[in-house]
Amino acid sequence: MAGYFVHWLACDVFFQDHCQRTETASAIDKIDNDINTIWTEFENSTNTAVRTAERVESFCLELSENRSSQIEIRHRISFLSALQRLANLINNIPNSVSTLWLEKVSSCLVDISSYKEKLIEQSRESKILNKLLNEVETVLCNEGVRSAGEDCSSLPNILSLLSLANCTHSLTARLVSDFIYPKLVQPAKDHYEMLTSVFAGVNKMRSSWSDVLGPKYTGQVEAFLDQTLLTFLLTFIDK
Repeated sequence: MAGYFVHWLACDVFFQDHCQRTETASAIDKIDNDINTIWTEFENSTNTAVRTAERVESFCLELSENRSSQIEIRHRISFLSALQRLANLINNIPNSVSTLWLEKVSSCLVDISSYKEKLIEQSRESKILNKLLNEVETVLCNEGVRSAGEDCSSLPNILSLLSLANCTHSLTARLVSDFIYPKLVQPAKDHYEMLTSVFAGVNKMRSSWSDVLGPKYTGQVEAFLDQTLLTFLLTFIDK
């Protein structure tokens, strides 16, 4: 009788344990299903937000491209306006080039320089720009030679403008041929006397420029004038 009771008790414990395991597994499955359902509902609820975010990103890219186009258009308008202003200045050169006229030319060259690198070679705009720059170069070099032979008052401004136009070499050539050479090279009995006279003239001219320009005889101006005198000496010796 006791053995039967023990057997019955063991079966009952096994049955209860099996039931508990079954209930636990069922509960876990239910939790898994609930979690999957929650994820599915969450994904469905975020689809609209994701699509909205994608549209916003697309609009931002489009806006950025539009801004780049607007900047490009603004620079082009500024460039074309500067060309027009420069053409008007060239067509109305005063008999005596004033500081105001030079400042207006400077403003045009600054606006032009910001767009010049984007020009297509041999385009209509490029050809117009080159023609205007040649005209400006001629006017500035004429004024530079005149100024160097007188009070040098406009020479620093002239040099700055020629630097913007990338043609300071043209003023060097004009100063050597039209001003320094005729002024310093004079007939002499022999080459030694002529060479001595030329070296003395170069030193005197450099001192004169330094005195006339005062504090402005420094940096770019001093370097340019020294280079011009050196170019003259090399040209003279070669001849």
